[in-house]
Amino acid sequence: MNGLTAGISFQDSGADTSTVGVSYAMGDGMTVSVEESEGVVEASVAYSSGAISVGVTADDAATESWEATMAYDLGGGATFNLGTNQDETTFAGVGFSF
Repeated sequence: MNGLTAGISFQDSGADTSTVGVSYAMGDGMTVSVEESEGVVEASVAYSSGAISVGVTADDAATESWEATMAYDLGGGATFNLGTNQDETTFAGVGFSF
């Protein structure tokens, strides 16, 4: 299902926090989103098809952080996960959910 979602939130818990975001889900399993919170803009692209999903997220904060991830559903509650980020940290593992 295609859909454009927009949202605005404000939280007052000692330090005021406001967030504005836009997300667009395309019919082919791809989602694109942009969110601004306290002067930091974060963008992400995600794709999912069957057992596999991949995603990339990046922001324009001082660290200019980014992360790329992939997950593959192995069935039976097991998922293979792989990812990397701006610090050249790479991970791989198998997760189980019961």
